[in-house]
Amino acid sequence: MIVKHSVSFTCVAGAATVYTGSITGKILAIIFTDKDFISAGATDLTFTGETTGTAVMTATNIADAYHNYYPRSAPVSTAAAAITDAYDFIWLHNERLKLVVADGDATGVGEFFVLTEE
Repeated sequence: MIVKHSVSFTCVAGAATVYTGSITGKILAIIFTDKDFISAGATDLTFTGETTGTAVMTATNIADAYHNYYPRSAPVSTAAAAITDAYDFIWLHNERLKLVVADGDATGVGEFFVLTEE
């Protein structure tokens, strides 16, 4: 089943840390719908799993948040070698997705949603 997790936030001194609800499944897309938190192309976004620290996505110096992001991870073989030219979904198990905003507008607001298959 496809699930939509919506998150709204307000930056304080250009920064914010917010969380989705608990996710158990694969992340299909991250879609920003409000960009008032962007500061002149200098804003950085970092998405990770809250408890495991699983790296999901990083975007640096963004100028416009009206983007659809489709985070994927490079798979690794059973011999611990990177598999080139291949990407797979990122999975979380019973944890929230964490967004850290840095260098945003001093008091800007933002909104995004995450589509997952759970």
